[in-house]
Amino acid sequence: MAEAGPSSSVALASAPLHHVASANHSDLAVFLSANSIQLIQQRPSASGDANVNVQNIPTDVIVPQPVKPDQSDAARYAEQPHITFARIAAFSPSDRFLALTGDDKVLRVWRLDTDASDGSITGFGFGKEVLIKHLPKRAAILHWMNPVGSQSRLDKDAAEELIVVDRFGDVRSFILDSTSSYIPPTVAAATAASASTSTQPTDDEQDQMDSPTDPSMQILLGHVSMVTALEFIPHPTPGKVPPFVVTSDRDEHIRISRWGSKRLGYVIERFLQGSRSFVGALAVVPDGAGSHCLVSSDGGDALRVWALPEAQAGASKAPPLSSEAACISINTIGSALAPYVLARDREERRREAKLLQASSKRAQKQKRKQQESGANTTADEPAKPRAADYSKNSKPTIVISRLVPFQMPGAPAGEAQLLIVAEGATALFHIPLQALLKAVEPNADGSSGKQRDLADQVRVAPTATPVLDVALRQSSSTDVSLIATFDTRDEFQPSSDSPSSTEAQLFTFSSERGAFQPTASLLVDSILPATVDDSSSSAGSARAKLDASQVENQSLYPSLTTWPKIEVPSSAEIIANRTTRKGRFNHPLNTSLIGVAPTDQASSSADAADADADSDESHRQKLVKTMQGGKRERGRERNREAIRLAAEKAGVQ
Repeated sequence: MAEAGPSSSVALASAPLHHVASANHSDLAVFLSANSIQLIQQRPSASGDANVNVQNIPTDVIVPQPVKPDQSDAARYAEQPHITFARIAAFSPSDRFLALTGDDKVLRVWRLDTDASDGSITGFGFGKEVLIKHLPKRAAILHWMNPVGSQSRLDKDAAEELIVVDRFGDVRSFILDSTSSYIPPTVAAATAASASTSTQPTDDEQDQMDSPTDPSMQILLGHVSMVTALEFIPHPTPGKVPPFVVTSDRDEHIRISRWGSKRLGYVIERFLQGSRSFVGALAVVPDGAGSHCLVSSDGGDALRVWALPEAQAGASKAPPLSSEAACISINTIGSALAPYVLARDREERRREAKLLQASSKRAQKQKRKQQESGANTTADEPAKPRAADYSKNSKPTIVISRLVPFQMPGAPAGEAQLLIVAEGATALFHIPLQALLKAVEPNADGSSGKQRDLADQVRVAPTATPVLDVALRQSSSTDVSLIATFDTRDEFQPSSDSPSSTEAQLFTFSSERGAFQPTASLLVDSILPATVDDSSSSAGSARAKLDASQVENQSLYPSLTTWPKIEVPSSAEIIANRTTRKGRFNHPLNTSLIGVAPTDQASSSADAADADADSDESHRQKLVKTMQGGKRERGRERNREAIRLAAEKAGVQ
């Protein structure tokens, strides 16, 4: 299933661990890289020492192309089962199930049973899934709901619900229990064919897992934009279904929808508007008064605190607050995050373009010819840029991708913290929740403003290389820890003299220092190192190295490249910039030369326009207004002509 290892003449590199997920009640974690899935379990032995069990599934890096024209994802998978570039994973609240999905748009769920003899995990491996669903679009969020009613998180027979959000904003729900099992599509199609009079399965039967008639594939909630985060507002009565679900998207929207036992996600309760940039992260936290409030990121510059509707039966009885009234405070923290953001969105977009170009058939054919001829192309390649160099000459785009509340066991509510994850940052951030929830002091003039600067309240734990992902661990009764994975590629190393090879690290929160401290961990130390692929070794026993060009061009910061909007100039601005740069219209704006209606604003001379940069900009702005005015005038003329023709037609009749 894994791609064949590169030839010995090609430079090799290790793919970074871009995602980590931790279990809730045990020392169990899963680490994802471009070509491997590692499930690591740490358990005590009879002698008192800790034993570590590592299970690895190798994966493809590039999604296999369809064999037949217009072949669907489900039919292609039936002929060629594969796992391609696993992106995200999540453990269920009881740790019984592990969900995973990636670039192949296939949702997989394993049931992690425990061997009674030695306590090791069984049921994990390629072909052992209890659920496989082909999603129409790539998934962006996997969210397990907490059990409701009398069900306990540790109840082995309780059903558990997985919420899946794809990149196009559609939300689906999947129910799993102890009886869940997966039927391969070929077997299901054959069974359906034998039960019917038709000898050949239809396309719908072959594509049954993608069929909209499947109840689990029904859309429960939808956005018209990319959903970035999802949270549930808990019911005041413990054990009841959350009455509301909160979602956010890259178009500055925060939407509160009804949920409840009927999953009424299509019923919109209200919107929380006012964010000036994409809303990348959400966190529902206690407000200290017996209710909950919402913390949302406003781009990478601020954290907004919102009042939430009270959970009532069916809907909120109180009239909904306006967005302005619901916004409690706007807390600016961007200046504390910016110095540590090393990745740049422009460079990451170039990286994505290079990967698409390198994966084309023409590029692969050319590469094979070079390898067969033994040509050395590394000498002709330009020096690779380093993030430490190009980040000095560019402004960072701050993307807050996650907000995770946490609290030391036994600590009072006032000591709760909020973990802040910034894309491509060489640090871990957190801020006291009390500072965010504190009432905003009135301005000097007596007015009640909502905006304040809390950059000095942000606590920073620097790291050598950018953080790719974090997983909070609160299974211990004495402390709070997290596992962080890092981007170890050469481009993001602090210096070539002292590179950092740390792929993952355990951090423990120190209440005395109020910061995360690196801690030794047997579980993290047991991660399989990347080695040269040896075809003689047993499949799945090792984590293979990849072609260095593949590793270099991997896009590991998807939020940085997809959430911020690119400011695209209008056509009039593009033409104005082009003509001013070429010098074709560095004279009084004679609009007859460019075919637009003349205006009285074009009265400046060419000498004044070329005097300095300010006059050049003024000249360009006047040209833009002239062109836009001409378009409006032509539109008015067309409207007048249409009215005249309509009047003539009415007169004739």
